[in-house]
Amino acid sequence: MSGSDTTNPFPEGCGHEAKKKRRGLCPKCYRVWWKAGHDRGDFPSLRTDAAPVQEHIAALVGSGMPLAEIAHAAGVSLRRIEHLASNLSDRGKPIQHVYKKIAEPILAVEVTGPVIASIGTIRRIRALVTIGYPLFELAHRLKVEESELDRIVMRRPTVVSDVLAAAVRALYDVLHAVPGPNDAARKYGRQNEWAAPFAWEDTAALDNPQARPEGVPRKPRGACQPIPKDFPEMVSDHRALGHSDEQIAEAMGISLEGLQKRYRKFGIEAQAVAS
Repeated sequence: MSGSDTTNPFPEGCGHEAKKKRRGLCPKCYRVWWKAGHDRGDFPSLRTDAAPVQEHIAALVGSGMPLAEIAHAAGVSLRRIEHLASNLSDRGKPIQHVYKKIAEPILAVEVTGPVIASIGTIRRIRALVTIGYPLFELAHRLKVEESELDRIVMRRPTVVSDVLAAAVRALYDVLHAVPGPNDAARKYGRQNEWAAPFAWEDTAALDNPQARPEGVPRKPRGACQPIPKDFPEMVSDHRALGHSDEQIAEAMGISLEGLQKRYRKFGIEAQAVAS
């Protein structure tokens, strides 16, 4: 195999017998190709970060396009669009990556309806939760699904429908000075370190990306090592080279216990230890 190839050098397969192949290559040829690509830093992954795709779906929905219409326009199954929109896989796990052949047609669907920057909407919803208004009550008042508000405050899309933004703004103006009745909502807001209405200098600050709330404690940075978004693919690549979990943990600079915690987070099964 040529060390300079950045795409699969054997599009029809390497021709070697193997019970299990990856991209048409036997394990040995795949490892050589994988290592050469990673050494150069240009290994052609088939997957990409799911977040931009999910944000684009959210923008399309916010502009008034139903999920079924998005699926039809992209030529992708409705079920896959629903999974991406809810950020839950078939196994109930958060979706970190999506195949490029799925992502590209979805991103090609144009947003045609009116949308607006989401930051003010996110801050207003979070502020109301923090003073005692649970998402289910806000969703009822806004006549939207609770899952939609949960997606907005937790996934933080870059844009939202201008109709929803206006409705949230109007509801905030009515409720922001009136404590809500739900203690569980208040606790939830505090646990997530969301800013209450009084933490903002004025309502204009809510829409200003540069504005910061006052009196909201922040977690110290660097307290824990962030998990790379391509963690599952990194594990897959290590395993393709025959690395044990101990070797993977060492390569990532974490303990074996820490690696196993990340496995559970991403729904990855630990490798059996040879006896």
